[in-house]
Amino acid sequence: MFRGRKDAYERAQTRPFAAHALDLQALQPTLAGQIPLTLSADRASDILAALDLAKEYKLRLVVVGGAEAWKVAPELAAAKVPVIVQPSRNLPGSFDTLGARLDNAALLAAAGVPVVIAWLDDSHNLRNVTQEAGIAVANGLPWATALRAITLEPALAYGQGATHGSVAVGKVANLVVWSGDPLELSSRPTDVLVRGRAIPMVSRQTLLRDRYRSLDKFGGGKSTKSTDARPRPDTGAAATTAAPRKVTPPPTSRYRSLDPMTSHHRSPHQLEHGPIFSWHRDHNGFIFTSGHAAVDVETLGITLGDLVAETHATLTNLRRTLEKAGSSLEKVLKITAFITDMGQFAAFNKVYAKFFPGPQIPARTCIEVARLPFNFKVEIEAIAHL
Repeated sequence: MFRGRKDAYERAQTRPFAAHALDLQALQPTLAGQIPLTLSADRASDILAALDLAKEYKLRLVVVGGAEAWKVAPELAAAKVPVIVQPSRNLPGSFDTLGARLDNAALLAAAGVPVVIAWLDDSHNLRNVTQEAGIAVANGLPWATALRAITLEPALAYGQGATHGSVAVGKVANLVVWSGDPLELSSRPTDVLVRGRAIPMVSRQTLLRDRYRSLDKFGGGKSTKSTDARPRPDTGAAATTAAPRKVTPPPTSRYRSLDPMTSHHRSPHQLEHGPIFSWHRDHNGFIFTSGHAAVDVETLGITLGDLVAETHATLTNLRRTLEKAGSSLEKVLKITAFITDMGQFAAFNKVYAKFFPGPQIPARTCIEVARLPFNFKVEIEAIAHL
C-alpha cells in the first residue's frame, strides 16, 4: 500500500501506518526482490509460515537459526531458501529449539538446502566460524560442503556470488592461507589478504603471546630454544619455551579435601606438607582419580617442562596411584585429559600410546584449556576398576 500510494501518504491523504515512513521505504528493495529478507526462525512451523510469506510476496528469503529446519528440509529445498546455522547450537534453549540437533547442517545439505555456517552470537567471536564448520563435518556434513558453507554460500545467499566467495579470476581477492586443514582447531592462518592487500599478522593475542613467551623477566628461569616448538605464524621465527624449573607449592591448596572418611585416600607426605590432596576414591569396585600432573608424589615438588616431558611424568604418576589402589593402567575404563596446546596433540598421543598400547585401550576425552594450576601443560584423570 505504501509503495502504491506514496504520494498520497506524503500529502497526508492516507490513514496512519503502523510503521514509520522511513522503515516502509527501507523495505521497498526487499519487496522488489532486490535484496533478501533475513528472518530469524527456529521452530519448524515458523519456518513454514515464513516460506508461505515469501511465496505470497515473492520475497528472496534467508532463514537464520533454523534449529528445526531439518524437519522441513524438503520444503526449504523446493523453495531454494538458504538456511544460516550455527552447528554448536545443538541444545534446546527454548520451546522454539526443542528439535535442535548436531547434524542439522548435514541433514539440510543432504536434502539439497543451501547451507550457510555462521557464528550467530557476539560478533567478536566470528573467528570461531571455522570451528563451527568442523563441528558440522564431525556430524556428517561433507568437508567440501562445509568449506563452501563459510565461503561461497554466504555470498550467494546475499547476492554477492559474482564477486565474492570463491577464488576465481575477476573476483575480490579476500584470501586466507592456513597452516593446515582450515576446519581443524589446531590450524592457524599464516597469511591474510583483504582485497589483494596483505594484512599484518599482529594482534593483541600475538603481542601478549610474545610478551609472556619467555619468563626470564618474571624470574622464571632462562629461556632455551625448543626443537619441537612450532614456528611463529606471523614471522616464521622459531618459538621458545621456558626451561624446566621447580616451583614450590603454596602453603594451602584449593584442592583441600572436605571428606574425613577413611575411603578418601591421602598420602602421608601430603599431610606433612600442609596441602591435602585426594589422589583417588573407590566406590563399588571402581577407582576415580583426581587430576594428575607432573607432581612428584614423594616430595610434592612440581616440575614444569615441555608437554612431552609433562605427559610422561603425569602418566607415570597416574600409574603409581592406580597400582597403590590395587588397580592398573590395564584396568582403566575412561581417561579425561586436559592440555594447554592442541597444536602438540600428536606429540601427546605419541607418549600416551606407550602407556596404553592396547588392544583394550580406554575411552578418552581430550580438551584444550587456556591454563592449568601451577602452569601445568597436562592434567589427566581416570576411572578404572579394581
